Amino acid sequence: MVSYDITDSGEQLTLELRNSVLLTYGGVSDAADVTLQMNRGVLNLVASGDLTYEEGISDGTVKAVGSAGAATAFWELIDNDAFSDRIALR
Repeated sequence: MVSYDITDSGEQLTLELRNSVLLTYGGVSDAADVTLQMNRGVLNLVASGDLTYEEGISDGTVKAVGSAGAATAFWELIDNDAFSDRIALR
């Protein structure tokens, strides 16, 4: 479980992968393995693949509260083809 705290917009969300389904929750969860704090621009760089979480943590643009490697481990479980016809969102 990974929580995101987008500092400049005040957005917060938590992602959990359960039984091959990606669940989303509003807010930051105390049960998350890591909470990643960053601004929207940095999140966009991560989402586009121009920046990794490790690079952001190393250069200080991403702050990890909890297990820093948990975000990378979490996203390694997700299929890279985000536009697959098999994806379902709840």
